[in-house]
Amino acid sequence: MARLEEKKINRSSLAPYGESVKRHLESFDLEASLNEMADGAGLIADFSKIYRQRAHENQRIGMTPQSMPRLDEVDDMLKQSERIQMSLQRMRDVVFNHHQASMVEPPRDAYRQMNGYDPDNVSNYGDDNKVGGGFAGGDNKTRKRGVSGRST
Repeated sequence: MARLEEKKINRSSLAPYGESVKRHLESFDLEASLNEMADGAGLIADFSKIYRQRAHENQRIGMTPQSMPRLDEVDDMLKQSERIQMSLQRMRDVVFNHHQASMVEPPRDAYRQMNGYDPDNVSNYGDDNKVGGGFAGGDNKTRKRGVSGRST
């Protein structure tokens, strides 16, 4: 029984990482879907360019077996379009889940979460009061251009 409770404690301590991992996987899924769509769309575009050109060249004589794609080529393009559709559906699911999560949770300020950093908080070290000048401090001398320090 003690081991079961120990596992529950470990799971609860991993809870903050669960959302982070989920977002990372959704991001990966979105990128993979975009890549699949680009690849499939590229193949379909190449296919259509080839057969559009052949149809244009054979416009006067009509359709010939050489100007038409083979049945297996058309079937391959249909498979590509199905893959694109599945990728779009996965993308839609990720976008929908992200939208739903953003409506439930208020947006978090990432800077405030990391190590307790608060950009609105005044520094205890007096760094905020630097007026100018960089490392060695400001130069209080006023200099005029084109006028040297020597008088003649």
